Amino acid sequence: MATKKATGENFKPQETATQTIDAALKAGKESVDVLMKEGTEAAAKGFEQAVSMSREAAGNAARQFDDASAVSKAGIEATVASNDAWLSGIEKLSSYATKATQDLMNEGIQASQAILGAKNPQEAAQLQAEYFQKGWSRILDESTKIGELSVQATNGMFGPINNQIGAVMDRWTKNAA
Repeated sequence: MATKKATGENFKPQETATQTIDAALKAGKESVDVLMKEGTEAAAKGFEQAVSMSREAAGNAARQFDDASAVSKAGIEATVASNDAWLSGIEKLSSYATKATQDLMNEGIQASQAILGAKNPQEAAQLQAEYFQKGWSRILDESTKIGELSVQATNGMFGPINNQIGAVMDRWTKNAA
């Protein structure tokens, strides 16, 4: 049986498929990067407006009532601190999610290239199974980390508000006595 020698023409469909996959994955990665950046910027702008409006409302109340001024100011500071903590947490979460997504996409590209370069269908199936197992484990790990970052952001957001509520309750208790 004569062995047919491989030529460059035999590999063109594989190269074309690899290029197509690479281009699609690159486009997807760029889309995710743009969406994550725009989402973070929109959230930051919205919170800056909310903080600005909160400070303005507090300024008006402070001029009307001296005692309410101290409570309002502290409440607004707690709100600002809460918003800052939440925004910081969202930024960390967004940055982490963006990095994780980029890493997963890069790993997917590498796995696709390895699978397309397999010598036989069995090797391709083995590479695909390995990629799936690693990917599943990675997704679980990333989900856990994102959950932890979400809890940290939530706790950071509620901390200043809870402290302020406690201070107001203490003040009312002392004034009532």
